[in-house]
Amino acid sequence: MIYVKLNGIKMGAMSNGELINLQVNNCDEVSEIHISQYQDGPWRILGKIENSYKENNTYSIEKSVQNKKSSNLNVVALSIIILVLSVMLIYLVVFDTKGVPKDVENLKVELKNEEKADKIVKNENINKDQIIQPVFEDIVELSDKSVVMIKGKKSMGTGFLVANNIVATNKHVINKENIDDLTVFFQATKTTKDVNCKPVLLFEDDKIDIAFLRVESDRLPLSVDSDYIFKKGQPIFTIGNPGLGNDQGFLKNALSKGVISTKTSVNGLEYFQLGISVNPGNSGGPVIDEQGKVVGMVTLKARMAEGVALCIPPDLIMFLCAKAKRQNGGDLEAIKEKHNKAIEIYNLIEGLGIR
Repeated sequence: MIYVKLNGIKMGAMSNGELINLQVNNCDEVSEIHISQYQDGPWRILGKIENSYKENNTYSIEKSVQNKKSSNLNVVALSIIILVLSVMLIYLVVFDTKGVPKDVENLKVELKNEEKADKIVKNENINKDQIIQPVFEDIVELSDKSVVMIKGKKSMGTGFLVANNIVATNKHVINKENIDDLTVFFQATKTTKDVNCKPVLLFEDDKIDIAFLRVESDRLPLSVDSDYIFKKGQPIFTIGNPGLGNDQGFLKNALSKGVISTKTSVNGLEYFQLGISVNPGNSGGPVIDEQGKVVGMVTLKARMAEGVALCIPPDLIMFLCAKAKRQNGGDLEAIKEKHNKAIEIYNLIEGLGIR
């Protein structure tokens, strides 16, 4: 029960939230209404009474117009707040912080390298199925960081990072060298400095002419396409360290461009024949396609013809790399001793003039 006072005079009560009819004598105007939970107060003003009518000195009081307006204003304000928050939520879901639709923001240009994968296409009209070719110069720059020169006392050649901390090269590049005499050089690039380190022999195979060395490096390996399908006429390039001849030195990480020409077999092994110019010092270097994938390793060149070279296919490289990884936890000292013993025998035979 709520007690009601009109113009300072207690008049009646309000039941169930609604004012009952109040009998008012000798009062022509009702201006204010007070209410209280208790019969004797305390009282508080409910509002000015404007929405009422008089009949036989009885005022039927519906509600305080002032309170009703206040209530309506609260509802309107709450509705506006909800509307604004809804619009903001829709904006955040559909758009990024720069106002670019998220479906466009998420359309990334894959350049076959992790360093290029964060480039975002901003053109809303781009076809999502469109294949965006990487820039050749960018591929060369990225590949360059992972190509090494391998140098000993008697020989020099090329290799490349085929996995984290593992360099692949030709067996004949290290064939005349004690492992302790080898040094692996990472050439300087725009973003990296010269680095050299001593390698550890993990695996070598004379017949296939391949070897794997463990090195300490924070540079990323090249991506080898072990599922490569032969494509005659496919453009490729190599990076290597060819010698200039006559003790004139060598070229550091020199680039040569050519094509994959055909398949051939030598001593029962399959190779890809390349239409490209390579020289001593290129051995062990990667053969790279226009997507930056390794599709072979330079291993042989024709002695009597220029622009004819052979490379080991990529699936064989990765098959033998897996064997090298398994050796990584084995008796590496025994592998090193076996290699060095073979070098001693070779040097002895060479010293005696026996061929």
